[in-house]
Amino acid sequence: MAQKKTLKQIEIATNTDDATIAEMLAEDADPNYKLPYSEAFIVKNNLRRPSEIKREELSSGDFSILTWNCGGAFRKKYNAILNLEASVYVIQECENPNTSTDESYKSWGANCLWIGENKHKGLGVFPAAGVVIEDLLWDANGLKYFIACRVNNKFNLVATWCHGANSPTFGYIGQLWKYLQIHKTKLSNAIIAGDFNSNVIWDKWDRWWNHSDVLRELAELGIESLYHKFYNEEQGKEVRPTFYLRKNRTKSYHIDYIFGSTDFADSIKTFAIGHPEQWLELSDHMPVILTVGGSNIR
Repeated sequence: MAQKKTLKQIEIATNTDDATIAEMLAEDADPNYKLPYSEAFIVKNNLRRPSEIKREELSSGDFSILTWNCGGAFRKKYNAILNLEASVYVIQECENPNTSTDESYKSWGANCLWIGENKHKGLGVFPAAGVVIEDLLWDANGLKYFIACRVNNKFNLVATWCHGANSPTFGYIGQLWKYLQIHKTKLSNAIIAGDFNSNVIWDKWDRWWNHSDVLRELAELGIESLYHKFYNEEQGKEVRPTFYLRKNRTKSYHIDYIFGSTDFADSIKTFAIGHPEQWLELSDHMPVILTVGGSNIR
C-alpha cells in the first residue's frame, strides 16, 4: 500500500480532472506527481501553482532563493521571474549587466555579482532590493563556475553553474567535487544553489567523484538537498523535472538543486519548481525556488 500523500507533497499544475487527483491522494493509489491539478481543484482547496507564489502570502521574515538556467538572453527574460519575488536570484547563462547595452537590465542588475568568459553567457547572483551580498572572493582555481558570497551578513551562498570546462576527467559534477576539496571547511552555515548538470543516475562505478560522492561529502558537512528534504524523495528518483533536453517533454531530468545546512533544512516553508507550460518557451530549465523562515537567515 502506497504511503498517503498530503496536498503539499503533490505537484500543482493544470488540466487534470478532480477524480484523477482523488486517486492520487488515495492511500491505495500509486501517486503520479507529474499529473497536474485542475483549476477547479486549485480554487476549491486554495492552492497555488509555483508561478503564482506571492511574497505577500509569506511572512516578512521569510527568505527566498531562486536558481534558474535562463538559456541565454536574460535581459529579455528577467521580468518573467520578478513575480516570483525571490530575495536572491542565481542565474546561469545570463549576460553581464555591467557590459549590457540594455539600460533596464543594467539598472536592475547593478548590484549583482557575475562571472564568465563570455559577456553574453555567465553566472550571476542578483539580490533583490534590501538584500546585501558581499563577494567572498574564494579562489575557484579555474573551476567553472562558482560565486561565493555573504548574504545579509547571515550565511554564505555558493552559486554554481557546473560546466564541462573542457576537462576530460572532472567535467560538470567533477568541478563541484574539486571546489569542495578547496572550500568545504567554510560551509558550516551555507546554501549551494545552481545548475549541477548532474544526477546520481549518471554515476560511474569506477569514479571516486560521482554525484553520490558529492552528496556524501556534503552530508558530512551537515548539508543536504532541500528539494529531497521537502518532498521526501530519493536521489535519482525525482518526479519533478528541472530540465527538458532540447525542450522535449519526454526527455526530462532533475539536475538543478538547492542544498542547505541544518538551519535551512529545519526552516523550509515552500519549495517549488516551475512548470513547462509556462517556462519551456523561455528555457529548457525550470526555475527552482526555496523559501525559508527564521531570523537567523534574513
